[in-house]
Amino acid sequence: MTLTAATPSIVMGIGLGTVADSLCTLLPGASTNAQPGAAAQLAGIVSTGTLCADVYDVGNQTTPVSYTLTVTHP
Repeated sequence: MTLTAATPSIVMGIGLGTVADSLCTLLPGASTNAQPGAAAQLAGIVSTGTLCADVYDVGNQTTPVSYTLTVTHP
């Protein structure tokens, strides 16, 4: 999972989780703070199932942020 762009360019939280009650509940150890870039910022192995990705404010967002998140899986 890669936060490939954010405007303005700030650190955002990204995470992988499962859907429960229409919410994305992050998996333990499956989140990080990420600066936009080209290299993968979150990687790992998860069980099969319906997964969700979350992008969230880590406390430094003062204006709306447009972002691009790339998720790659085999």
